[in-house]
This record gives sequence, structure tokens and C-alpha cells, in this order.
Amino acid sequence: MLCPCRDAYLVNDSKTAAFIFKGPYSNWKKVINKELDPIRGLIRGMFIVEGDSKIILDQVKAAQELVNTASKIPVDFEK
Repeated sequence: MLCPCRDAYLVNDSKTAAFIFKGPYSNWKKVINKELDPIRGLIRGMFIVEGDSKIILDQVKAAQELVNTASKIPVDFEK
């Protein structure tokens, strides 16, 4: 079931976010191509979290849905 978008806004300063999920381009490419689960990548040290990583670990299903949605967007990755 799809939920309607209720709000959208520009975040001017990412440092005010509860967390920042960081990793190399090559790992993000694997996530978007569904070759790597972002939570497994985090646990394996392929990504790092600045801030409250508990939020992500408590919301695994939401993280997976974000990847599912992002992977539907056509992308030509740099080599």
C-alpha cells in the first residue's frame, strides 16, 4: 500500500539531521543496484553513521523501502 506524500521541504544544513549515513560511491552504487543491503553494509563497516545509528537500526524496514524506491529511478552510474 502506498502512502501519500504529506510534506516535502528543502533541508539547508544536513548537520542538523539526526544522523548522516556515509559511504563510498562504489558502495552506494551496490545499494541502489540491490547488490548490498545498507544495514548489512553498515554492520560490515562499508558505511558509517554520524549521529544516532540506533534510529536506523530501529527502522530497518523503512531503510529497505527507501532503497526499493530509489532503485526504481533510472540511473547511469559513472564508471
